[in-house]
Amino acid sequence: MTREDRALLEDAFALDDRLRAERQAEEQSTFCTKEATDLRYRTYVPPEPEGEIFTEAQGEVLSRMVALIRDDAADRLDRVLAPLKLEIAELKGRVQTLTALLDKQRKRDG
Repeated sequence: MTREDRALLEDAFALDDRLRAERQAEEQSTFCTKEATDLRYRTYVPPEPEGEIFTEAQGEVLSRMVALIRDDAADRLDRVLAPLKLEIAELKGRVQTLTALLDKQRKRDG
């Protein structure tokens, strides 16, 4: 991972931390508790969205992070699947050989 990738990750994590803290503060301020005999009700009033969630720069950072993660996952998946694909190709060859031998035997016997 390059320094630029690390910087992007740090920015994304910092943004995530800030957004989570803001949301937690909003949720704590909007909870109401009503008491009725033994029963408690808790209601949540979500705040109205205010414009864009992310700035353009933050959106770019997030889209780069998603692209990096997606590419990394695809590379790892390809590495894991490569031996399995080879084995499947080998087994297909064996099945074709066995099918050809079986067909020859049926022609001789038939």
